[in-house]
Amino acid sequence: MVLFSFALTLLWACASTTGRTAGAMVDDATIADTIRAKTVEDKELSILKINTDVFNGNVTLLGVVPNKHAEDRLLEIAHSVKGVKSVTSKLMIQER
Repeated sequence: MVLFSFALTLLWACASTTGRTAGAMVDDATIADTIRAKTVEDKELSILKINTDVFNGNVTLLGVVPNKHAEDRLLEIAHSVKGVKSVTSKLMIQER
């Protein structure tokens, strides 16, 4: 219970400095975690190091992918997650 209270206090403090509600921050974290989990489940994508940033449901993917197919698959995964409003790719294709 103490840990939960601490987490809520921390979220409230962050919300007061960013202007975002704790619920919005939790939603963004859930979106990011879901995208990461789905990426890890994909055999072709699980080895990639992709940063997933989410702000108010808007996702930005950053990193290096081996081909266009991998980029398209990551975008597809991100778009499939509930709560995602938009997806921006800042992925670089670096064919081997």
